[in-house]
Amino acid sequence: MNEQTIKKEVGINFDYILALKSNDGTLSIEKIDIFRQDSLIDEMFEMYENPHDDAGDMYRRARNSSWTTGYTFPYCLGHSYYASYIDEIAFPEINADYQRVIYDKQNHISNCYKNGYIDYAKKLQSQLNAFIKKSKEEYLKCILQYIYSYDYSNTLRQYKVKEKYKIFSSEIHGRFAYETVVNDELKILTRTNFCYGSSSYFHIIVKYKDIELLPLSEWVKYYYAGYNSIMRYTRSYFCQRESWKYAMEFLESFVNRAIENPDEFVKNDVLLEVNGLMAGLEEIFLMTEMEFEKRLDVKHIDDDDIRYIGISSARHANDCERQNYKIKKTESAMIYKMEKISGALHFLNNLKSISTIIPEVESSIS
Repeated sequence: MNEQTIKKEVGINFDYILALKSNDGTLSIEKIDIFRQDSLIDEMFEMYENPHDDAGDMYRRARNSSWTTGYTFPYCLGHSYYASYIDEIAFPEINADYQRVIYDKQNHISNCYKNGYIDYAKKLQSQLNAFIKKSKEEYLKCILQYIYSYDYSNTLRQYKVKEKYKIFSSEIHGRFAYETVVNDELKILTRTNFCYGSSSYFHIIVKYKDIELLPLSEWVKYYYAGYNSIMRYTRSYFCQRESWKYAMEFLESFVNRAIENPDEFVKNDVLLEVNGLMAGLEEIFLMTEMEFEKRLDVKHIDDDDIRYIGISSARHANDCERQNYKIKKTESAMIYKMEKISGALHFLNNLKSISTIIPEVESSIS
């Protein structure tokens, strides 16, 4: 770590919490400003830059602040959502041994100068400076995590976010799930598992009349999509704080359409996925070599940013897949068609559930 890597964090869950609030039955996105202790954060950075201060000085300044130091927080603040092996965030302590080590080293250096061992004294001083700098970097990183967590928790409490809002941008480390009942027909499930490395996930599930609404058209819209993923949630997002924005915007638009006009919602949004799946399968079945090559070259779809921005469960073809096609064109195209057409059979159970509220789906099942 070097000083360039430690910066004041900004954005979602650092400057503000994103939340969905119900206003007269419809959902709207709100930004809840976080009570930031900017003055203390600025002081920590100033002491970090000051060569006359060490980590012990930073600790004493933070300890003497007016806020409480005795909490621990089960949050990911200060870490990437894909981080792993992290502990609960606690106030970072500096014990007496740290100051004693510095004191002993300074005395040793002073004695070396007095006895004429100038070069050796300079070498020891350089080592001590590196030790102090490293310990200050580590302390700055830890104290920032604690301040961010304290401020975030304090804001949740002051604004009663958990009580007043349907969904908010969570920082919980590990498995976290909560269900929001929008009305008698609509439920939203949020499931996250942040800071567990490759096992991290960020899922949103919308249920309409207890039927999970799946992104069926993802299967044919994108070159790659995992059917196991599609069958588990309405949207899956990359594990990053910016994804809260995409998730909230999707839910605000998606759910409000269902609230305003349920019949229209079923026809337009639910059938959009079913019809998109069927049309895509037919297109793939009839696809020529030239059309397949065009699909390989796709890097963006017009409505990616409308319905699917931020998703992690599907993607367009990558360079490796394009190169493999050049080696075995006929085989690559055939395997792609087989996987898409046969893989769609995994969605039959969901289609049968949808057919209980939309009888027209029976033709798709057949």
